[in-house]
Amino acid sequence: MDFGDTRMYRVQHSPATEFVTPTLSDLEIHVISIESAGRDWHFRLETAERDHLGAFWDHCRAEDIQFELETLRSSGAQPIKERVSIKATLTERQLEVARVAAQMGYYDKGGVSAKEVAAELGIASSTLSTHLRRINANIFATLFDDASG
Repeated sequence: MDFGDTRMYRVQHSPATEFVTPTLSDLEIHVISIESAGRDWHFRLETAERDHLGAFWDHCRAEDIQFELETLRSSGAQPIKERVSIKATLTERQLEVARVAAQMGYYDKGGVSAKEVAAELGIASSTLSTHLRRINANIFATLFDDASG
C-alpha cells in the first residue's frame, strides 16, 4: 500500500523461517531497530546483561541460525585485561586477518568488501570468510565462556 510519504508492506515467511524475537524477549534483549539488507537482516539490540547476549548466541548456534556480530558496545569502560585476553585467544594468522580487515574498513558501515580484503591478503573470499567466522567464534568464546570465571 502506498500512502504518499508512507508505504506499508506485507511480508510472508516461508515454513523454514526461524523467528528469534521470542527468544530475544525471553532473554530481556530489546530490539532497537531492524533493517533489511538484501537476504540478511541487521538487528540493533540492547541488553543490560552480557550473559543474555551469550545465551542468544548459544540459541542461534543450537538452531543453526547464522549470526554475525558487527559491533559490540558497552555503556561503561571495558577493563584492559578483557581486551588483552581476547587477543590471546587468536592465532597470529587470525590477528593478521582481523587487523587487515579492520584497517581496511571492512567492519565500517559502507567499508571495503570481503573480496577486497581477501585480495589484500592474497587469499580466496571463502578462506577469508572461514577466518572471520573462527575469529568471531574465538572472541565470543572468550567473552562469554570466561565470563563466569
